[in-house]
Amino acid sequence: MHQLFRLTQLERLPVYHRVRARRALNVDRTIAQFVDFTQLFAVRLHSSFDTLLLLPIYWAALDPDHAEPLYNASHSSIQDVAPYLERPLTTAKAITAILSRAISGTTGGMPLEALLELWNRLWFWVAVIDELFHDVDFKFTQRPLANLLKHRYITLASAVSAILRAMPANTPPPPSPQLWVFVGRAWVDALDNNVTTALRAVCRLLAEVTPENLPDMALGAGGSWDALARLVIRHMRWIMTQRPPLAYATLEQLVSFKALLRDAAAYNPDFQKALFAAGFIPEFIGAAVYVNGGNDIAKSAPGLVSQLLDVTFFNIFHLLTHAQNVGILIDACRGPLIGMLLVHAVIPQEDVQAAVVHLLQQSLPRWTLYASILPGLNASLAAARSLVPQALAQADPQFIQLWNNLTGLVHERMEVYTAFKQRETPRTAACANRHCVKIGPRHEFTQCSGCSAVYYCSKPCQRTDYLEGGHRADCSRWSFHSEAERQKFRTVDRRFFRALIRDDYARHRELMYARVLQQIRRPAPEHQPYLHLPRMIGFLYPLGRLQWSVGHQDADPTQSKPYAPLLGRLVEHDAEGFIVAIPLVAGNHEESPTLIQVVPVRRRAGANDIHKRLDAIAESLRADEGDSAQPTEEECLQAVRKALTEVDVQEWEIC
Repeated sequence: MHQLFRLTQLERLPVYHRVRARRALNVDRTIAQFVDFTQLFAVRLHSSFDTLLLLPIYWAALDPDHAEPLYNASHSSIQDVAPYLERPLTTAKAITAILSRAISGTTGGMPLEALLELWNRLWFWVAVIDELFHDVDFKFTQRPLANLLKHRYITLASAVSAILRAMPANTPPPPSPQLWVFVGRAWVDALDNNVTTALRAVCRLLAEVTPENLPDMALGAGGSWDALARLVIRHMRWIMTQRPPLAYATLEQLVSFKALLRDAAAYNPDFQKALFAAGFIPEFIGAAVYVNGGNDIAKSAPGLVSQLLDVTFFNIFHLLTHAQNVGILIDACRGPLIGMLLVHAVIPQEDVQAAVVHLLQQSLPRWTLYASILPGLNASLAAARSLVPQALAQADPQFIQLWNNLTGLVHERMEVYTAFKQRETPRTAACANRHCVKIGPRHEFTQCSGCSAVYYCSKPCQRTDYLEGGHRADCSRWSFHSEAERQKFRTVDRRFFRALIRDDYARHRELMYARVLQQIRRPAPEHQPYLHLPRMIGFLYPLGRLQWSVGHQDADPTQSKPYAPLLGRLVEHDAEGFIVAIPLVAGNHEESPTLIQVVPVRRRAGANDIHKRLDAIAESLRADEGDSAQPTEEECLQAVRKALTEVDVQEWEIC
């Protein structure tokens, strides 16, 4: 007789039940006895706890090696199989009912050994049920009966989730592989059959998943991380198919996603990668905006919505501000990103407000430097136009100022982007070999794989220019970034960035050289060798907007990141020219000198004449005003305009 049987008081049962119980334990177990015993206790809804305890004791005592198959492959119809599926479901339901009552304390004390034994046997029956339904689904084209699905997932999953949350602290964890494989399969089938109540029960279980359990749940969901990621997105799409106002339980499902993705997936890079590949970010942003917009329950339960949209949800803001590649940001802009940002702007929480300010002030302006992101960001702004008045009416002055700065910057960059696209169609290139004059469509040319800055019409031209034309030195000087960094950016982004540089240079050229003129009249100190490059102008875009500087500054520019390593290389190679750089969208420009690209420049014919004229002007200003006098910026600006007009030549060529 099973060990657990000794813990019960069999003699407390009526004689009729004692006889059936002893016969079930002492003779060969058959399907007929199973039916008899199951039906006996299924109809006794008001049985005492000890009476109800007997059913799972007897049938949970069946070891897997001795359990008689309840499903025969010879059955030809789903109607023949249905009774065999109901029997283990009834047993599992009885076990969960007993466990729920025991843990809640409504039945008095229960030996811990009995509790653990019932818990372990419950998962034996869950495995049996799961295997039975899997076999039936594989054999029959039609799904099992609706009431069976309801019993399987609603009753069992809800009871299991309640048990899992209420297990005593001194109770060992349940057999996780069986539990989470079951949860994965239940999730799939509940979505396939649109069983709403079952989805609620499954989502309650998701809140309890741990990083160690994720592989088991992925196994049940389809056997891979991609399958589990697709399942998450399917559920979010299902939520958005529900007509508003959404039920409170539906909102709770998204909160369960938060627990799953933040607490478990955040520590599993494989699952994160699968989520990104499946397009998780735009789907999440769309679901968050859908839930918040026009939903009466969301408005009446701000605490729940705050949980749903808080900044810790799968580190969503961290992902957008420290993205591993541009593709993640492109996906984010496909969804209503700006709408989500406006929703957050009215949530009065410090961490939320800090994240919003960080996005508006630092992250989003950097995105405008990328041709692959800018159109999507502009479209997201347009889609959120209807939300702007309400958000700005409730936002603080800092948010309003940052919002106006962002919209103005996007509008400005879109003008450059429009002109860039017009020039790009058709895209042409000229062979960089000085002895070749061929010009043609860009796709017919070969791009230098080292610096990605020049094109060649043929391999012989490239080899000649590399060995004899001096490109070897230029290429090694400017190709600082590694191959891994190069993969993070697209070719169109590099071309668009050059277009931005040219546009900024054209607008600020006179003022920049006026600043140069102010500096070159002073000799460079010997202890500051970096000041021996008075003609050098640096273009930096640390926060998406242009910042430029010139040589001969009082402050040591080598102390500024990422200026220092670039300037050091220029000094080392005795180069004169622009430093044109942009930090990675994924990094903090004050912590990492990694750059999207460095654009080399060459002097064209006539450039030296300009600088000779600037030197002469500086000498005349020094003679007129004295060695200690500093020419005003307006005086320098007038002198620069005159010099550039007289020479009438582009002094720098951006490669």
